[in-house]
Amino acid sequence: MKFLLVNIQLFDSATKWGEYDHLARTISLSRNLVQKFSWAHVLGVLKHEMAHQWVYENYPQADVSAHGKEFHEACEKLKLHSQYRSTKVELASENPDFSIEEVANPLIEKVKKLMSLASSSNEHEASLAATKVRELYLKYNLEQADLGQKSDVAHVLISTGKKRLSLIEKKIISMLVEFYFVQVIVVHEFNAKTVEHYQALEVIGLKENTLMAEYVYHFLLRACKSYPGTSMKLGLLDGFAQKLKGQVVNHQPQEKALIVRAEAELEDYVHEYFPRLRSLRSSSRQISSSDYNHGVSQGQKLNLNKPISEKRSGSVKLIG
Repeated sequence: MKFLLVNIQLFDSATKWGEYDHLARTISLSRNLVQKFSWAHVLGVLKHEMAHQWVYENYPQADVSAHGKEFHEACEKLKLHSQYRSTKVELASENPDFSIEEVANPLIEKVKKLMSLASSSNEHEASLAATKVRELYLKYNLEQADLGQKSDVAHVLISTGKKRLSLIEKKIISMLVEFYFVQVIVVHEFNAKTVEHYQALEVIGLKENTLMAEYVYHFLLRACKSYPGTSMKLGLLDGFAQKLKGQVVNHQPQEKALIVRAEAELEDYVHEYFPRLRSLRSSSRQISSSDYNHGVSQGQKLNLNKPISEKRSGSVKLIG
């Protein structure tokens, strides 16, 4: 895509995140947006205004302020997520996805109830509840794959505040991809307050899967903080992974084919969205076998036991 040079400025508005003025050849972004919200939100609003600019420069007869077919054509070319394509957008301060919803999500509601059981002091009851959560997600993903239609893909950004990911964080990422029907991309996120770039995780998949993956990421990070040393932390994660593998249901050939197809479709989507991907590399680390084995035994006892929520406080403003 080619664009003419335009001015980009900050403005103060109580009703708008951004606007494009073709007469002044200027894109304006809310000062509040840049200072207080995720950089992913800033880029989303900027691309929205760039879409209006592209329409004006390529379809002079079209209504530059409209959100018609020309505008959506530009959004496709810019790979702009659907959240940022409408005239009114709700942004949560920490996450570039999931506005507050009036209707409860049936799967999330069931998972919440099961997770409350997973905090039970009865180890057998807690383990059964955790297994049931896993089965619910497997069933849900099979049903979605069986529909044979392209489902909306959600993007969740997890800010790390770090310039380099630790070995433990990389291990958790690989577990999310293996067990939770998502793809995770490490991206650079700009922080307007520190004027520096940090690494962030973009979790991609069906909305319910990204919500669970985001929760599991933070849950496992918190769990690892309770154990000293890299060896024990790695053992904890491997022990939890072994537990998840033990919860996998034996699928029929047709079901396995559906899962493989769904995973392939998600991978294709991600490679189209991020055409220049490269794999994460992890350096080798000397491991203490005694610490590692202790971590494994503790990881096998881990249960996801705190409620997952899809509600996030947000602000609603127009995009011009």
